[in-house]
Amino acid sequence: MTIPIQNIYYLLCYSWNEIEIGDAVAANADNYSNIESLLSKALIESSNVLFKRGLMHDYVEEGHEIAGIKGRIDFNTSIRRQLLNQGRTQCRYDEFTTNILANQIIKYTVQRLLSLDSVDKSLLSDLRTLQKKLQPIKDIHIQASHFHKVNIHRNNSFYRFVINICELLYHSTAVHERGQSFKFQSFLNNRDKMSRLFESFIRNFYRREQRKYNSLAEIINWNFSPDSEGNLQFFPRMKTDITLTSSDEKRILEVKYYPEALVQNQFGMERFRSAHLYQLYAYLSNLALEPSHPGNKNCMGILIYPTVSTHVDEVYKLAQHTIRIYTLNLNQPWQNIHRDLIQLVE
Repeated sequence: MTIPIQNIYYLLCYSWNEIEIGDAVAANADNYSNIESLLSKALIESSNVLFKRGLMHDYVEEGHEIAGIKGRIDFNTSIRRQLLNQGRTQCRYDEFTTNILANQIIKYTVQRLLSLDSVDKSLLSDLRTLQKKLQPIKDIHIQASHFHKVNIHRNNSFYRFVINICELLYHSTAVHERGQSFKFQSFLNNRDKMSRLFESFIRNFYRREQRKYNSLAEIINWNFSPDSEGNLQFFPRMKTDITLTSSDEKRILEVKYYPEALVQNQFGMERFRSAHLYQLYAYLSNLALEPSHPGNKNCMGILIYPTVSTHVDEVYKLAQHTIRIYTLNLNQPWQNIHRDLIQLVE
């Protein structure tokens, strides 16, 4: 499935819940030949904004040899190096600096991008300029655990978008077999990663772009009554991808990242994917037996698939429930995708 780069970028921005920040960069997405180049451009633009606002500072404990005393004396080092006889000490003290983990991650990512052969040549000059701006920042070897140690709060919330880009690029690049550069391993061909991205996009889209429904993931209980031999703890947990609720309505959205909503049986006839229908049926039938919400009795279930070609939009009645099988065309202008998703729940 080949999805336009600009639309992939929008999926990422919604998934990160950073659509306003990412929107300005996406306007020129079609200028780039691949997703790593677009992400490089997004990193350049957003990092330049950080420099205009001022890089984030924080207190970091530093250790230095100085004349006199500052902060806390490191007696072991001072005595071992005989500094006290010279009127000097090894001290540890807090310094307010830009040399912090968040900025170190950005510098590391810029250096990694400069060694990627697939990044558009037109971006190399801007990446080198950004590298020079980050020269005072200490070089460290970034690991996956570092991204979860960055402290993002209200006063530095813009950093979240930048760190998300860096983390995605970190997990999508690997050392080239020659050992002298990096190569980009596109997440676009990884169905598990794209499935999580597509589901997160749909969930955050409805949280942001409509006000009629609350959007959440819902745990649905199995409405079996155990007999003397039964034990309900053996039943698998039912958790929806997205549940949209209002005071009197409920809609269950199951998001499936499959290239086709229809599959061919042994006779060459097209059929819906049975496992997905069984799953949705189990959700709806058990909700109907739970009186806690008025919308449970006539809940609508929607299976959403991505597509870039064949469109499917079929609606069926199942007792008091409505089931809809729908494909969202990701190979169209973003404004049309936005329109289609809004109309889907109207």
